[in-house]
Amino acid sequence: MNPITAFGVGCFHLAVRLKPPYRFRPSSYAEIIESLLGKLDTVGRFSVSPSTMASSDELKLGDGALSMLHEGVWLPGYIDAVEFSLRIPRRVQDDIVRAIHGKNYSWTGLGTEHFMVRTRYFYDAPVTIVECLDLDDDECEDPSDAVVVVREFLKQKLKESEADIDLEVVGPSPFHADFFVFDETEEVRPHVEHTETGGYDRVIAYVPPHIRENHADWVLEWMGPKLSFYYHLKRINIWQARQWGDVNRAWHSLNEPAGSETWAGRAKALMKKRRAIASLVDGVLMFQAGMLSRRQRAYSAKENNRSERGLEFLDEKIDRTFEDTFRTYPTAQVLELAKFYETRDSKRRDRVHVLVAALMGGAIGAILSQLLGGT
Repeated sequence: MNPITAFGVGCFHLAVRLKPPYRFRPSSYAEIIESLLGKLDTVGRFSVSPSTMASSDELKLGDGALSMLHEGVWLPGYIDAVEFSLRIPRRVQDDIVRAIHGKNYSWTGLGTEHFMVRTRYFYDAPVTIVECLDLDDDECEDPSDAVVVVREFLKQKLKESEADIDLEVVGPSPFHADFFVFDETEEVRPHVEHTETGGYDRVIAYVPPHIRENHADWVLEWMGPKLSFYYHLKRINIWQARQWGDVNRAWHSLNEPAGSETWAGRAKALMKKRRAIASLVDGVLMFQAGMLSRRQRAYSAKENNRSERGLEFLDEKIDRTFEDTFRTYPTAQVLELAKFYETRDSKRRDRVHVLVAALMGGAIGAILSQLLGGT
């Protein structure tokens, strides 16, 4: 028996790029996305649902305020859903895939040029599904490949359009599974069969027989909250990697060459190193505080998210991702090294102070000798 439909999963966001003075009316977000989709010749029917919570007041927002890659941005306050059909010629699909994997990559294609792209803005993060339509055969074997093709195609089209909109993606996009939807023969609780393979997992979702249409959309609403939280953990990974990068840069600044070999140059270098040590310590402490706060909130949300039965395979992925996201960073070791640098440079600073005092004492003595000798 062939599936009703098949799709791949990802995390896409059409992010409006703000310009100074960064004034923006949240309720206009949907209109901007609609205008963009209407200009793309490969987009067919589309619909954009504005958020019921979007303010109609003009607000002054910060740079990156509409980006899901920035911490603290809550996108459901701007938009609820984006849905559009897309045609991608087979030749273009081949070019995209071989540009990624190499020209000799063996690829049989997706069996269609037509796709439906749906993004729902759940509480934690957007979730996107890419559904294969009008298949040559009855089944698309690797629907997750459609996520790759659509992702790269949209990036290319947005670049060509020169619109102030970026396609932001949180990985893995595609999610490492192919999804297939079947009708359940009896009115029972929806459930899945999850099979791990050598490549992407295979997930078969059984939906109740009273669901007669929009099966992929129904599955998205069912699995969406868990997938949303999974991608939220991946967003936290991005934020923490960025913050830890700041710590790394502060660390490397401690090892920059001292510069001038003069005493004045060395004194200046010591002061610069003191500031670098302080910056490093502040960065580590801020990182620790941020990670602790995020972990507490994420743990509570993770446990509350277990209520939906039948999706245990997603709970397992979330548990593994949680542990990876909040893995141990070498913060204690960095603080120890900062302490070592501080102690070592403190001794150097004391030697400089003694030398400067001696030099100043000698200079004052010479001046006094001249003054006294001149009387």
